[in-house]
Amino acid sequence: MESSHPPEGTVTFLFTDIQGSTQLWQQFPAAMPVALERHHALLRQAIEAHSGYVFQIIGDAFCAAFHTVVDGLGTALQAQRLLWDETWGDTGPLRVRMAIHTGAAEIRVGDYTSGEYVSGLTLSRAARLLSAGHGGQVLLSLPAVDQVRDQLPPGVELLDLGSHRLKDLAQPEQIFQAIAPDLPVEFLALNTLDAHQHNLPVQLTNFIGRETELGTVRHLLLDSESGARLVTLVGLGGVGKTRLAIQAAADLIDEFPDGVWFADLSALTDPELVPDSVAALFNLRAQPWRSIMSMLSDYVSRKKLLIILDNCEHLVEACARLASDLLQAGPGVKLIATSRELLGIPGERLLHLGPLSYPDSLEPMDIQSLTQYEAVQLLIARGQAAHPVFSLNDSNAPAIASICFQLDGIPLAIELAAARLRLLSIEQVNERLADRFRLLTGGSRTAMPRQQTLQATIDWSYNLLSNEERLLFQRLSVFSGGCTLKAVEQVCSGGGIDDSEILEVLAHLVDKSLLSVDLDSGEARYRMLESIRQYAWRVLAENGQAETWQRRHLEAYLVLAEQAEPKLRSGEDLVWLARLAREHDNLRAAIEWALNKGDQRSFLRLCAALYYFWVRRGHYQEGLSYLQSVEDLGELTQFPLETARVLVALGLYRWLAGQFQSGEAVLEKGLQVLRTQGTQERYWLGLGMVYLAATQMRLYAYDTAVEVVHESLAIFEELQDAFGLANINYILGRIYIEQGKMQAARQPSERALEWGQRCGDRYLISLILDSLDLIEVSAGNFASAVELNRRGLKISRELEDPWLLSGMLREAGNLAQIMGELPEAIRFFSESSSLSYQQGLMGDYARTCYNLGVISARQGELLTADQHLTEALSLFKQLDNRRGQAECLDGFALLASVQGQSEKAATLMSAADVEFAHLKLERWPADLLEHKQLLARLVNELEPEKYTQALTRGARLSLEEALDLIQQ
Repeated sequence: MESSHPPEGTVTFLFTDIQGSTQLWQQFPAAMPVALERHHALLRQAIEAHSGYVFQIIGDAFCAAFHTVVDGLGTALQAQRLLWDETWGDTGPLRVRMAIHTGAAEIRVGDYTSGEYVSGLTLSRAARLLSAGHGGQVLLSLPAVDQVRDQLPPGVELLDLGSHRLKDLAQPEQIFQAIAPDLPVEFLALNTLDAHQHNLPVQLTNFIGRETELGTVRHLLLDSESGARLVTLVGLGGVGKTRLAIQAAADLIDEFPDGVWFADLSALTDPELVPDSVAALFNLRAQPWRSIMSMLSDYVSRKKLLIILDNCEHLVEACARLASDLLQAGPGVKLIATSRELLGIPGERLLHLGPLSYPDSLEPMDIQSLTQYEAVQLLIARGQAAHPVFSLNDSNAPAIASICFQLDGIPLAIELAAARLRLLSIEQVNERLADRFRLLTGGSRTAMPRQQTLQATIDWSYNLLSNEERLLFQRLSVFSGGCTLKAVEQVCSGGGIDDSEILEVLAHLVDKSLLSVDLDSGEARYRMLESIRQYAWRVLAENGQAETWQRRHLEAYLVLAEQAEPKLRSGEDLVWLARLAREHDNLRAAIEWALNKGDQRSFLRLCAALYYFWVRRGHYQEGLSYLQSVEDLGELTQFPLETARVLVALGLYRWLAGQFQSGEAVLEKGLQVLRTQGTQERYWLGLGMVYLAATQMRLYAYDTAVEVVHESLAIFEELQDAFGLANINYILGRIYIEQGKMQAARQPSERALEWGQRCGDRYLISLILDSLDLIEVSAGNFASAVELNRRGLKISRELEDPWLLSGMLREAGNLAQIMGELPEAIRFFSESSSLSYQQGLMGDYARTCYNLGVISARQGELLTADQHLTEALSLFKQLDNRRGQAECLDGFALLASVQGQSEKAATLMSAADVEFAHLKLERWPADLLEHKQLLARLVNELEPEKYTQALTRGARLSLEEALDLIQQ
């Protein structure tokens, strides 16, 4: 029979609910009451048979407690059998999921749900475990399995489903499934965080309290009547805004098929970089010809996702603009912002986050009443983490109440106080805290704002540090976005802290909750909460030490940047790209400090060292903003070498942006300086010539470009620099390819590949493989071309570079088209098109529109062909790309031929011939084959005289006149 008293001590909890019950109620409103009554009867039958105690029923959800795991598991298996064997009516079988968890639970008053028990985390874990399962499935936690694995019923086994992150975001849990021979075994993957798209950070501690606020956030974002798409959590520092936002997002993850995403803006100082930080969540990379906000808007336009904008207060205007743009761009986008003030945009809903509930007086209070408060629950939980034997009792209850009262229920303050339990008793913590507050407020608590409470808490924690801990604590504030042990040793040692002491002092700061450590990246990374970092920075500045240690920080990251620069051109590129990406906030801080302090030489050296990193990681706009600032700094005759290097880098960025004339000007200016510097700057001189030759190629000055190539080639041969030789030979090959001189292009392209493999720069190798691919196609060696393309595709996918990948996909489509594999060609072109559009690579996107238009015309899909070609032409006009416009003439000529307008087709084709000749260009190999096939068809379709007349008419048309003919 059912137990009349709830178990205490170590208790096993069984939670159940019906999968899809809401839909069942909507579909079968008349049948569900009968089915639910039968469901309840079967559950109670199984629970009573194992002496369980039902302490809560909410709708179709049962919560029961047992003295042993054996009883809990026996109940679950019997209940599943009863449910499985039952004959159901219109509703069909009810699928019930079940979860079993074991933990501590000591009743104080009432039952488990009253909040008046020790270790409420046990119930929370059971509920989270249940949410991971599916109807018909029985899940068990590791603590439950440890107590039952040697007492399993006959035929029952436990299947280890592995380690999973439940939706409370704490450390992963080991989950098991009960397997019985007469019950279903196969289920979908667990519904845990691992099964969803997200980047929510792992939390080292459980989430406590805030149930009302969690429900409010859910209601605001999901209730159609509320109309809210942006919920801003506002409150003072340390009140728990970030933690609540993350937990709310985890709870809502099932509602957003395109994921929930966390953007930490605390390390940013430049408002212009706010969109970049959000775009980085989706691997969107800025392009010179399109703003990152435009790309981000296009990306979210068809998505249903939730984004957290965390720590907006210091960038509130930029965050408001971003939020407004995102909400307008994507009807399926919803946002949670955390800030100390409202963003102030239409549709925003405010949730003011106050402290946790806490005792509002120092009057004596019994334990039963005290445990109702969230602040007390948090202090107990964190206190047990700091000191496992710590617990609430009649003796220490007054001290616990006093601490929560004095700290106004602020979570960060409570956690800092709890950390002291490693060294002090709870009574000592209370005594010292009370003394410190009296000192700060002159004995008048009513005059103390809550912000000062957090300030006072950190003051108190800071004053308990040793001298070495205080020194390191202050110096760590110069880092932005965290730091490694090596960086701390480089920047913070000396001046009272020996190198050998750094690790131990760091450990002390971690132990005292002033510093967190992240081990996920494989190398320990230390971080401060932003409010704590700001406190440490203020102390450092007040001591007159800020500039000293900020300069040490600058020097360390300048060394890192210059050490990384040559590695990015080697086979170690991915390792160093990842390392620089992790340190990007610190590198930004170093650059900004150098710029603001007028340290022009360090600023220039950092820009020259990082320009290739910015290119490789897609930070074009950010890099360009720094590089262009050199033009605002005057002639800088004091630092001609550093200036010249930055001008060379700027020339590449102007090339990427299609600003070829201004790029040529800055390159010539930089090269003029470098030519006067003797042998020490030969590498940068040769590199500047590589970019100059590439720029002149785009200006169709091929002869001049070849002259520059040979000058650069001589420099790199003298230096025997593999990266330089690969680059310059690649450019020489491209110059010949652009002109259709494929045989001449082969030798330099093959040399480029050889040197590229020596230096190991896979970014460059992928570009060279694309050139060799084109050469093989031109020679009719299609099998070789396919192999080259596959190699390039593999590299570009590994590098996750959208520009490289879209180009290699497009060439894969060209190869498939040449070999008559049109469905395969469409697949490649479509993937390239989607990628290039998403990343804002509009020149590449226009080209794939042209490719898809040609294939559609070949397949007789005339309307689709016209749409693709028209879009391509419109984009090529916007980009002032005359080659692309000439290609479109070819495409529309093919379309006219398919439509039976052979004379118009011949006229357009002739006009395209003239434009290619004027540009001194040849068609790409795949286009050339299409052109030859069309030419042969028109010769057969037209009488010689009409054919000649059409060609003559086309040859007399300007490009603009030929384009007008398309619409006639």
